[in-house]
Amino acid sequence: MYKAIILLSLLFFNAVADENNKPDIEMANHAFGATLSGGLGKGILYRYYFGDDYYIQNAGLVGGYKEEDVTNLYLDYSLSVAKYIYSDPVSLFHVRAVLGAEYEYSDESNSETNINDIERISTLASGLGLELGSRKSGGFLMSLDLLYAFKYKDKDNYRFTPSAGVSIMYNW
Repeated sequence: MYKAIILLSLLFFNAVADENNKPDIEMANHAFGATLSGGLGKGILYRYYFGDDYYIQNAGLVGGYKEEDVTNLYLDYSLSVAKYIYSDPVSLFHVRAVLGAEYEYSDESNSETNINDIERISTLASGLGLELGSRKSGGFLMSLDLLYAFKYKDKDNYRFTPSAGVSIMYNW
């Protein structure tokens, strides 16, 4: 009986010692990268982590071109928030719930015909995100988002649709 007590005591004190000797893991506070998503934005992204389980993310893209009589301008901006459902600091696999809003604007102008084709799309999306990589400071992270989105152009032109997205970023 005393052998079992000694063995259990050794296991307990070993576990406490292991807990106290864990390496100090510095989690990332920021991330910077690129994203392509129907609902969470397109372009350059910046992510700010707060708490252990949450982040807020901005993404945006501005582009345009001019050909002879046609000028095209494109703008995309999004804001999203997420909560990690599963995330272990030393794990390379993370799952999160995400909610985002995106606004897209495009303007194609033809100077020869004086016709402007302006399109505005607002999107609300929610779903799950799967991440592969390190959430520690100094690590790369790739994410895949599986979303359900509500896209709105005007009162007669809206739809609910499944959507997906992919991002790659560097944490610091």
